[in-house]
Amino acid sequence: MGLRFITALWLAKLSIPVLKITGHNATDFPGSLAIKICPDFFARIEKPETIIAVTGTNGKTTCANMICDAMEAAGIKVLCNRYGSNIATGLSTCLLQASTLTGKTKYDTAVLEIDERSAPRIFPYLKPKYMCVTNLFRDSIMRNGHPDYIAGILDKNIPKETKLILNGDDLISGRIAIDNPRVYYGIDKLDTDVDIVIQVDYKTFYRVGEGHLIHDNNGFTLTGCEDKLNYSQKPQFSYSLYCDYYWYEIDDVIGIGDTEVHYFLFPKNHAPVAKVRLATEEMYKLYKAKQLPPVKE
Repeated sequence: MGLRFITALWLAKLSIPVLKITGHNATDFPGSLAIKICPDFFARIEKPETIIAVTGTNGKTTCANMICDAMEAAGIKVLCNRYGSNIATGLSTCLLQASTLTGKTKYDTAVLEIDERSAPRIFPYLKPKYMCVTNLFRDSIMRNGHPDYIAGILDKNIPKETKLILNGDDLISGRIAIDNPRVYYGIDKLDTDVDIVIQVDYKTFYRVGEGHLIHDNNGFTLTGCEDKLNYSQKPQFSYSLYCDYYWYEIDDVIGIGDTEVHYFLFPKNHAPVAKVRLATEEMYKLYKAKQLPPVKE
């Protein structure tokens, strides 16, 4: 096991109650101390047999905590870095807190949020069985540069045996580590009855009746008002979407239309309007991608 490793482990463990007494969360310093004493501490400490990793630009902490909550509700004892300390020092803290005095893990399963930029320093020593990628968007330009740059880092470092759970609505993260086994998650098409309010000339609102709204790969299709209304809006004309929660204290709303008439639609089944906006923007990106000229070799 090694004297250096044991010394690092014990001193790091002793630092946790001291930090908590002084009002700190003790999510990073213990791991930093352990790695300073024993540089290969993260590689040597035992990990749970089953690791579910969560990474991406946005939503890592929320997603990891939701997975952890669901597993705990199912009666599974699971280790989780709930406070989002997601680089090597924070993960070392999480692992040493869950270890015995000899560095053996007390858990069979872990759900770990992992910083996407830190992949080269983490994945050589931590092999997730499953890995969920939320998305890859523009972030701090000084640290992350471009989302394709981060995708390249993940491509090179994700273990080949890791099964990926990818966002099918995100064009960049959905194509990383192409040789790895994978499944996709995404947003289903919208198919719901709606109450229809129209706005004419950007001035007056009229409630005109009920209808049915479909949103799929062909864009929006709105029918109703006793078959007098049949409006469609293709993906290329919807680079974004107006939607709002509890609009003017009425209900959640989706807005579509053109320069002549704007339709404010209130889904009757409480469809998640934010997801409709995300799906609209991603389909617009897909349309624009198809219009780009081929890249010359």
